[in-house]
Amino acid sequence: MRDVSSSQRAAAIRLGVILTFLIAAFILRGANLVENGDFEKGKGRVPSVWNAGAWGGAKGRWERTSEGRKKGGYWYRMVRENGEGGLQLYSPIIAFQASPGGKIKFKLACRYRGSGLMLLRFLKKANGAYASMANDLGKRFKATRVLKDVKDWKQETATWTFESAVFQGACGVQIYFTLFPEHERLEIDDVSLGVENVKVMKAEDAGAPERWLRVIP
Repeated sequence: MRDVSSSQRAAAIRLGVILTFLIAAFILRGANLVENGDFEKGKGRVPSVWNAGAWGGAKGRWERTSEGRKKGGYWYRMVRENGEGGLQLYSPIIAFQASPGGKIKFKLACRYRGSGLMLLRFLKKANGAYASMANDLGKRFKATRVLKDVKDWKQETATWTFESAVFQGACGVQIYFTLFPEHERLEIDDVSLGVENVKVMKAEDAGAPERWLRVIP
C-alpha cells in the first residue's frame, strides 16, 4: 500500500472544505429562507410568525384571507382607511453570518396586486439584541423595491448585491411590505428570499418574537 504524504492529506482536506462550502452555497441559493411565505399557516386573520401594524395615525385593515378562492389558499391583505401614517407587514428576523470575501446577493420575490413598497432591512446583533444597521449617510441600511399599482396578480423579483465586508459578525435581515399615504391597498402572496455566500443561523438566534423589530421605514 502506498503511503499518503502529509501534503496530499492537507490538499484533500482543503478540497473537502471547498466542496462543502460550494455545496452549501448551492443549496442555499435555491432555498427559500422565508417561513410561511405563502401564509398558509395561521389562525383566522393572523398568519404564523409574521407581524403587522400601523404608525402615524394610520387606520386600516390588515389580515390573512382566502376570500374568493374556490380551491382555498391564503394570502395577506392591507387596506388603508385614511390618509395618515402607514401600514406594514414584516417577517421575523432571518439571522446570518457573511462568508469572508466576495459578494453577497439577496433575491427577494413575491406575488402581489395593488401598490406599495417591499424592502429588506439589515440588522446588526450587539449585546444580545438586534438593531438597524446604518449606511454611509447614517440612515437605516435597507434595500427597497417600489411595487407599482396593478389590478391583477403580478410576480415581482428584486436582487441586491453587496460586498461581504459590509456585514461583519452576526447580522440579520427582515422583509417589510409597507403602505405610505399614496398607497391604498396591497395584497401579498408567495414571498421568498434567497441569499448567496452567507451562513444562515438557527432561528432561535434571532430571539423571541417580542424582540423582533417593528420600526418605521
